[in-house]
Amino acid sequence: MKKYIFAALFLALLATAPVLAQTITLEQIIQALQANPTLLTQVRLAIQQLSSQQQNQNCYTFDKDLKRGDSGDEVTKLYQYLNPVTDAFVYNFDSIIVEKAVKQFQAKYGIPNTGYVGPLTRAKLNSLYGCKNKVFITPNALEVAKVGVFYNQTINLHGLTDTRDVTWAISSGQLPPGINMIGIFANPCKPLPGQACTLNMLEVKDNRVLNGTPTSAGTYTFTVQASNGTRTAQRTYTLVVKDKDGNTGAPVISGISGPTTLKVGETGTWTIKASDPNNGTLSYSVIWGDEWFGVAGEAATMPPYVPKVNQTSTFTHTYSRAGVYNPTFYVSNSVGQSKTSLSVNVGQTTQPQITVTSPNGGEQWVAKSTQDIKWSDRRETLVAAKYDFYLDPEPPACVYSNPACMVAIQAPYLLDQNISGSVYNWIVATDIVNNPITAGQYRVRICPASSQTNCDSSNAPFTITDSRFQITVLSPNGGEQWTRKSVKTIKWFSSGMEVDRAPKVDLYLDSYWCEPGSVCLAYAPPLIILDKNISGSAYNWIVATDINDAAIPVGNYRVKVCSAGSLTVCDSSNRPFTITTATNSKYDLNGDGIVDNSDLIWYRLNVVSKYELDGEYSLDNRDMQVISDHTALFVKYDLNGSGAVN
Repeated sequence: MKKYIFAALFLALLATAPVLAQTITLEQIIQALQANPTLLTQVRLAIQQLSSQQQNQNCYTFDKDLKRGDSGDEVTKLYQYLNPVTDAFVYNFDSIIVEKAVKQFQAKYGIPNTGYVGPLTRAKLNSLYGCKNKVFITPNALEVAKVGVFYNQTINLHGLTDTRDVTWAISSGQLPPGINMIGIFANPCKPLPGQACTLNMLEVKDNRVLNGTPTSAGTYTFTVQASNGTRTAQRTYTLVVKDKDGNTGAPVISGISGPTTLKVGETGTWTIKASDPNNGTLSYSVIWGDEWFGVAGEAATMPPYVPKVNQTSTFTHTYSRAGVYNPTFYVSNSVGQSKTSLSVNVGQTTQPQITVTSPNGGEQWVAKSTQDIKWSDRRETLVAAKYDFYLDPEPPACVYSNPACMVAIQAPYLLDQNISGSVYNWIVATDIVNNPITAGQYRVRICPASSQTNCDSSNAPFTITDSRFQITVLSPNGGEQWTRKSVKTIKWFSSGMEVDRAPKVDLYLDSYWCEPGSVCLAYAPPLIILDKNISGSAYNWIVATDINDAAIPVGNYRVKVCSAGSLTVCDSSNRPFTITTATNSKYDLNGDGIVDNSDLIWYRLNVVSKYELDGEYSLDNRDMQVISDHTALFVKYDLNGSGAVN
């Protein structure tokens, strides 16, 4: 088909060219295309189609189970990959040809020998041939470098079975001055006894080395990219280069002073003292920790002035709500940023006169149900006492002192005004004018009518749930040990009036866990998305991969299942489960958690090369001969003291 497309386009092109085919030149082809915009568009589309076909011809993702009796393109692709040397066209899944090939494949990779292409078999097929199998770069982070000291760090590419056409690049950012990304060359020759190898060094395409001697301290961020034209992997690194004295060039904070206790409404003053290693100017900013309560965070920037070795900045702030806060102060220069914090305990001035008794934390109230808001009042005169009711959204879960997450803060809802008594019947998730309130975590706040002082709130958040749909995570639910790259089933139970409509769910991995009874932070790392818009009540997960098939580090996690598009109608594992490396981690030589070809390369570079003496990049008897010919080397490598190197 591709030949016919280009043949037709070429004939059309000749018709527009004022010369015979045997005399046409490149310049005349360009002129003909420029004179015929329609033909030019057709050529471009044909090239794009050809490029797309060429990119996809070497990969295929198996999305459904296959068994005897099935037919279609998936069966054709299955047999092509199981028998790459055959030209036979197979369309039907039969017991003689296809099922036999499947069983041989399953036996090869330790999969139950059923002949049925289920989740385990598909996972292995997709890891070998899939267009979505993981292609990634390790390590996750780089070692710290130092000015004037030689630096050497290997970057490895994983997930491609054929790396001959891989190209590497720094796709964004820049390397530190003095550091370069270079290739590694090795001699693949493995001679037979009595034969010699020619020196034929070939480039190792599945890794690169960052090496050189850095000349300037600082923090450098850059993205390494590896691509074979069809699959691309990227990883963004931050390389810290310290100066000769061990500094990074970032500001040095030498002191912080301020109150450790305050009363609600009392103003505190904090002073930060810092210096710039290069005698440059500094800028200061702060996040107080109560931004989500409606109190704007303050930030200060030092104006440019004649550089001084020591610089200071002073901040003032007033907390309007009791609690323990950790204001974080940032000091920045042209190289990097440093931060420090100081805990402050903000207490109530007096025992509140109004006390909220329900909801007071932990309740689950369903939207549109009717629930009682209850309170007590210690004031001596309660004649015709009136109250206003507010609903305060609980602070969002985000990385502590991350300014980006402060933008999603909701304002309080007004539930009702001028209410008397000590009980209020509330239609859950509705405000004063019956507008709906989204499901989530909240606290009720009760104030004297027309006042924002002498108020009281729920001691802890309660939850408003969506009446249409509720979820319970069944597995993993705590304590499981799941191995990377294995296939495990995430299970959940759905209830609610929309269950019969096969509601969709989103799946997440949550790395935050606070042991009950301990002091917990109100902040958590971002959720890892595993997949979205999933039907049913079970999901076969390739452990330690996210929605983009990127690798997830080993560690303790909880699975979180939410109604599709919602982060409020959710349930999580009761306790963390553990993602572990395979039992053959003994052979994970480069420490990336995976046993693959990169471990062999690491072995060659770090072990074999130490004793490879004759320049052939392999350990054999000739290396022993070289050792024996040199007494000093003979003594050095006679490791067992036998008087012989063998």
